[in-house]
Amino acid sequence: MSALNLIGQRFGRLVVTKRARNDRHNQTRWVCVCECGTVKKVTSGMLRNGHARSCGCLNREMTAARFTKHGAARQGARSVEYGVWCHLRERCNNPRHSEYKNYGGRGIRVADRWLVGEDGKHPFICFLEDVGRRPRRGLSIDRRNNDLGYSKENCRWATRRQQNSNTRRSLRNRRAA
Repeated sequence: MSALNLIGQRFGRLVVTKRARNDRHNQTRWVCVCECGTVKKVTSGMLRNGHARSCGCLNREMTAARFTKHGAARQGARSVEYGVWCHLRERCNNPRHSEYKNYGGRGIRVADRWLVGEDGKHPFICFLEDVGRRPRRGLSIDRRNNDLGYSKENCRWATRRQQNSNTRRSLRNRRAA
C-alpha cells in the first residue's frame, strides 16, 4: 500500500514540498517548509491530525503573547523604562517601600493614566507615550517640581547633575522658597 501524496498541501504554516525517508518506526515523513522559512521533516500522522502546524515558531509566538503584558520589552528583557515606571509607582504607593516617606508619604502621586491605563491601553504604554524612551544612558526620570506628582507635564529624563540641583535640600531650592 502506498502512502498518500501530500506534496503541495498546507497544514497550518507548513507546506509539504517532497517525501522524505521513513522514520525509525517506518512512519512516512514529509519535508515541509514553514512560513518563516524553516525546513522540517514531519510524519503524515502529525500533519493530518493537526499536531504539526509549524516548525515551532507558532508555539514560540503564542507563548510570548501569553506572557506579554504591554509589548514594550526590548529583546525579551525588561526595559529600563519599565523598571523606572515600576519603581516610581512603588515609591508612591507602597508604604513598605524604603523611600515611601519621601514620596507617597508626603503626597507625591502618580498620574491615573500611569496607574490604570487609558482607552484600553496598559498603564506602562501610557507612561511610555508621555515620557518616551530614555534618550541615552545615564538619564533618569525627574520631576521638574518636587512638590508635584509624576505626570506627563511634570516629568522629564534628566542627568544626575540636573537631578542633584533639583532636590528639596539643594541650596538653590532653599533660596527660592
